[in-house]
Amino acid sequence: MHRSYIKAGKEVKKMNRNRLIIVATIVAVFLAFSATSAWAQTYGDSCCPDGSKAYVNPIQVYVYSKDTNKQIKGAAVTISGPGKYKVTDYTGRKGTTTIFTGANLPGTYDIGVTMEGYETASSSVTFTVSEYACQPQIISIGLEKPKPCERSLQVCVYDEYTNSPIQGASVTLSGPSSYSASGSTSASGCTNVFTGNFASGTYTAFASASSYYSGSNSVTFVENQCGDLVVKIYLRCERSLQVCVYDQTTGKPIKGASVSMSGPSSYSAGGSTSASGCTNVFTGNLASGTYTALASASGYDPGSATASFGVSDCGLMKISINLKLKCERSLKVCAFDEETGNPIEGAQISLSGPPPYLPGGITKEDGCSNVFTGNFASGTYTAFASAVGYEPGSATGSFGQDDCGLLEIRINLKRQCERSLQIYVYNVTNNLPIPGALVSVNGPVTYNTPTDNSGMVLMDSNLPNGVYNIRVSANNFKPGTGSITLDSDSCGLYEVGISLDEYSQDPCECKNTFQIYVYDETSNAPIRGTYVRITGPSGYSVDDYTGRKGQTGIITGANLSGTYTVSATINGYEPQEMSIFIDKTNCGDQTVKIWLKRV
Repeated sequence: MHRSYIKAGKEVKKMNRNRLIIVATIVAVFLAFSATSAWAQTYGDSCCPDGSKAYVNPIQVYVYSKDTNKQIKGAAVTISGPGKYKVTDYTGRKGTTTIFTGANLPGTYDIGVTMEGYETASSSVTFTVSEYACQPQIISIGLEKPKPCERSLQVCVYDEYTNSPIQGASVTLSGPSSYSASGSTSASGCTNVFTGNFASGTYTAFASASSYYSGSNSVTFVENQCGDLVVKIYLRCERSLQVCVYDQTTGKPIKGASVSMSGPSSYSAGGSTSASGCTNVFTGNLASGTYTALASASGYDPGSATASFGVSDCGLMKISINLKLKCERSLKVCAFDEETGNPIEGAQISLSGPPPYLPGGITKEDGCSNVFTGNFASGTYTAFASAVGYEPGSATGSFGQDDCGLLEIRINLKRQCERSLQIYVYNVTNNLPIPGALVSVNGPVTYNTPTDNSGMVLMDSNLPNGVYNIRVSANNFKPGTGSITLDSDSCGLYEVGISLDEYSQDPCECKNTFQIYVYDETSNAPIRGTYVRITGPSGYSVDDYTGRKGQTGIITGANLSGTYTVSATINGYEPQEMSIFIDKTNCGDQTVKIWLKRV
């Protein structure tokens, strides 16, 4: 009985198993034509076709190395989501977790993965509905090895006032583990990037630049800090002053000039110039503002100049001062022969110009006067020179406003033209000289004199230039005339010959009368009381005086042909005489006008 029971039981079990297979087959066929959700809802407590259990929204996580693409064992995987869902599991040897179940609510589930020696990674999955699944949704997450901590440093240097970059600044860098580096800044004001194994700790940068005070600044790498750090250093500009002194005319430096300087905040400094014309460089806390430099040097007028530091100005500021030579003026006058260029010794010199200086003197062997010194004002000076045998001469010279030193005025003198005029009167018939002939010359000078026994008259009083008209009369001769012109090139003795025709002393056909008028040469006013004397042929002689109108009465008795001489004399005037020839061609009333020159 017992065995039968058991067999029967086995048969029953076998029958039930067959029934299950049939049912599963029917279900599988049915699932091929129906939605999974419907099945899950209907058969949620049933097994999957492979015999496994179906779950709502099952999840499985696969973790691998991104570097090797191999699975990672032992990674901690945590999933959190709606309804305070949170589950943690660890990956097995195949890199997968067990199946996470219980994610029964729709929504997003966050997945976090941690593993020693790897960077933390995360992902997420979202379920829109709650549905049963025979297979879990597999989420693959790759882990990366942590990257090494790369650190770098760069130093940038700027102007404290303008914030502009400072090129060419020298930079040194020091830090932990005896770290040391150096460099210089580019146009950007920054060094190249310093790289290397920077340990955690504080790094200090020092910077120096021309015309700036040195400066420093620090930065710190804390633990686990990576990346780049920039050290910014702001330098305050360094100011200095130097004064240079030069000759205003030549531009050459002046050594030994005394310099004093003043400026803002009661700044005061001083010194003397070297061979370069410059002082030592003045340094210190030079404030912004205007600085005045004063300079003095032997032989020069004092001078000054200013320069200013603006708020952002740095570096060396030079103040240049141009000194003017003290204006010491002197003058000398030199006289030379115009033709030969030889110096003229003993020439009389006089000088005129701006007051108060009016010197004079005598030229020496070199033709020059002594050097005249004194307070010569700016302006034009005229020098005059005269010497025996030379015509007087003059020349000018000037001191400009900025002129100093010796002024030489050169005068070229022209030799005097020694001229004389000799008039020879002779008989045209026999060429014999006619003594006692009256020669009257009218021109730049007036001359009246009789010829000597040789029939000559000599005029040698350095005659001026001009035309000389000559009239000659003599008893028993017809009058004769001539002329000569003397110019600047006419020097020496000039001779003029005048011939006279002789005629018989016949009485005139009419009676001759004379009336003489005497005038002042300058004013042309008549001269009263002048003694007048008329002489002529055969001892003719008559005296008279001029009346208030300067005229004589009518003088008669001169009835013979010939030469008559009229003279006029009065105190205060030079005597004067003239000759008149009368014959039958011009007999009759004779009016004679004479002009006297005051003594």
